[in-house]
Amino acid sequence: MKTELFISLLGAVVALGALIIAIFSHHVFNKRFSGINTKFLETINVIEKLTMSVQTHKIDEFPKNIPEIIKLIDSAEKSIEIYSDLTCIGIYSKPEFGYAYKNLLEKIKLDSKYGKVAVHIYTYNKDSTQHVMNLFFKSKKIEDIKESPYAEFLKGKYPNKYDKFKKLKTIEDFINFMTEEEIEFKQQLNDNTYCETYKNVEINIHIPFFMWIIDDTKAIIDLPYYHYQANEESIQTSDKALIDIFKNFLDGQIKENKQ
Repeated sequence: MKTELFISLLGAVVALGALIIAIFSHHVFNKRFSGINTKFLETINVIEKLTMSVQTHKIDEFPKNIPEIIKLIDSAEKSIEIYSDLTCIGIYSKPEFGYAYKNLLEKIKLDSKYGKVAVHIYTYNKDSTQHVMNLFFKSKKIEDIKESPYAEFLKGKYPNKYDKFKKLKTIEDFINFMTEEEIEFKQQLNDNTYCETYKNVEINIHIPFFMWIIDDTKAIIDLPYYHYQANEESIQTSDKALIDIFKNFLDGQIKENKQ
């Protein structure tokens, strides 16, 4: 009984601590940082220790966590809920993982195995997607991108896409190239020809953390810090109360923004 109470309290502490970090991240999204506050880093270290519980534990940061996300989605029996900035996650930073994730989203829609699984995906609309792409790539050089593992991956796996990619001349061209791929894939997922229960909803706000929820009982929560280039934190949990706290927070943000 004491053990169960301890785990329950620990889950609550983790939820509150991670939510504080997420809300902090959300409020400073468009601000500039000259450095990372020491106290904030200390808080992250505390959260890392707390998350090593039976139901909740830290996993690899993005994009190394994509295989775990894929594994989680592939275990779905009843429902899949995704709250993320993009549908095409990780295709530049870790293309072999990113395209595997993208292919799985296609499989979810097309494979009869998932015919009875309700799938809801919430991702950014065109304007917010463009903003995220600028955050990712504005400071990079097109010459470096053309020599990147992403370029080699396209050349080997997607030659037609690579032909278009190699003609890009500026970083702005590349940002538009990546934005177009994201928008085209969203449109593909919005075609309900194959699965009426598959919905991809565009949102016009920047959410402070991302979630992949499976069967309402398992989830991966990712806290993105791309606005000031710190490492991301990612946890996996089967704590239903913790999942509900984070999900209700995101649903409230989305609903409030619609009003």
